[in-house]
Amino acid sequence: MPVKIDVTIELNATLQRILKIEIDNIGEPIIRAIADDSVLPHLREYPPASGKKQPFKSAKQRKYFFAALRSGKMRIPYPRSGSLARNWKLSSIGGMRTITGRITNPRPYDKFVQGDDGDQAGYHAGNWRTVTDIAMISESQEAGAIAESIINQELNGP
Repeated sequence: MPVKIDVTIELNATLQRILKIEIDNIGEPIIRAIADDSVLPHLREYPPASGKKQPFKSAKQRKYFFAALRSGKMRIPYPRSGSLARNWKLSSIGGMRTITGRITNPRPYDKFVQGDDGDQAGYHAGNWRTVTDIAMISESQEAGAIAESIINQELNGP
């Protein structure tokens, strides 16, 4: 299962009536701004290479590695492609009383690099932030200010 982060905006009915704001009008811009300005930049950060040793899991793996190294299929150090960072996308926005945006990555190895506890490979633990770490940073430090700014613009005009 791919790793994902859901960003949900819920404006309760009373607050909507007081502010005269429709969640349909303001939810999508808030989701897009939180994704673009907070969550995606953190997901796309590449930490420096860890330099940890990675022991072989089996004799078969060791044989393949050295054969691939000799044939040129592999290089040391392994060149980082940036593919994981490029592929994080806000893939959907929808909802009725709430608006939810889903940020996903189609790379099949995303969970081993940035997945939550149990999915993240030990080699990457402590070097790469997990999606939960990133969601907590965004929620606690940035998302509220981004949402507040957009709501103020809606209330006060451009």
